[in-house]
Amino acid sequence: YTQNQILISITECEQGLNISIDDNGAGYPDVVLERFNSVKSGQEIELVSSQTIGWLYCEKIASQHRNQGRIGETVLSNKSLIGGGRLKIILP
Repeated sequence: YTQNQILISITECEQGLNISIDDNGAGYPDVVLERFNSVKSGQEIELVSSQTIGWLYCEKIASQHRNQGRIGETVLSNKSLIGGGRLKIILP
């Protein structure tokens, strides 16, 4: 989805460690964000692709990280610091 830039950042946040991968593309289409949220919530999805399987794998790995009652998670959004899409992995 990127045009020509990615930005990888690692910061501390209230929930733990925040690993963000931002791009400067047009952002994720609504259908992509909807499928991602369906995968995260465990809902059945109609079109399974390598992309949705990758998200499921990423979410399952992140959720195995637990600390002080917090559970790791992934977030997909169009809130990139450089104008496009963002994949955020939060590890407690």
